[in-house]
Amino acid sequence: MRLFPDWVDGDMLGLDSDTFHHVVVVQRTRVGELVSWAMNGGVWQGQIISIHPPDRIGVGNVTAVHLAGNQGPHWTVIQCLPKGDKFSEIIRGLIECGVHRIIPVMATRSIGKASREDRWERIVKSAAMQSKVSQLPVVTPVMSLEKALQQGCNEAINRVVAWEEAPLGMWPTVQSNGDWVVMIGPEGGLTAQEIATATQYGYQQVSLGESIVRVERAGVVAVSMFKGFKMGLGIATNSTSS
Repeated sequence: MRLFPDWVDGDMLGLDSDTFHHVVVVQRTRVGELVSWAMNGGVWQGQIISIHPPDRIGVGNVTAVHLAGNQGPHWTVIQCLPKGDKFSEIIRGLIECGVHRIIPVMATRSIGKASREDRWERIVKSAAMQSKVSQLPVVTPVMSLEKALQQGCNEAINRVVAWEEAPLGMWPTVQSNGDWVVMIGPEGGLTAQEIATATQYGYQQVSLGESIVRVERAGVVAVSMFKGFKMGLGIATNSTSS
């Protein structure tokens, strides 16, 4: 497990109350045990030397595991909101894949509602702690589809939209070291007008394969495929997004 402290002051780590409870009460972490934490892209490890309820732990014998620097491409997923609580599962899966930012949007066929943003923040931190990523991912406030597309256009050179009607076997033209934005539609898929808007902002249409992938797994499939493609692994697939 990796911690994401709210602040670090000398040998003291400041935690939010939920994290402190999880570490000390649920995990029963005790003085003398090792703990790692990440902040500003760097990762450190130390030994717990003191515990201070309700929100601090003291650490000693600190060593740098990974210092902040070139982290490689930045990955963003624009995810159209699905129905029910599926977005929570989507957050967990994308963080496990190494996605840095998730932008929830309302599309024409979106059924979900933006009513659980505070819960999303807790899920982000929990998933990041379990996945041991070096940066705490971000879930932005819900925004319009066009605003999200424009934001991605301004920030990333590799922009793709998963669409079931895109030609099979056609891979995007990408720059290997560039940042990525991947757009995933809701249940029922994206409309032709939404695809046209994405194309106007430079998003390349990509099929994920022949079969249909549930919306809560489509982003994970897409990011995994494109990461493998970027690394030159030549991954073949027989699945598509809907």
